[in-house]
Amino acid sequence: TPQELKQRAKYKSRVWGQTCCSEDMIEEECVLPDMEDGEFIQWLNMGAYCKGLASTFTIVPHPADKYVFVQDQR
Repeated sequence: TPQELKQRAKYKSRVWGQTCCSEDMIEEECVLPDMEDGEFIQWLNMGAYCKGLASTFTIVPHPADKYVFVQDQR
């Protein structure tokens, strides 16, 4: 819950994707709360190829695919 996250220790962090490539840095500098196994971070607007480079080389399984279609209501 948001209240629970506010109470956790926060650390200066760097977020990487799972390809082991130097180009796969998602966020160079940010502050994140202490996290536990099984928790995840969601990044919006990652683009069409964010999963295209992913491999299971790092023993990280591919995330489930979810497709969202938005009809423009203009």
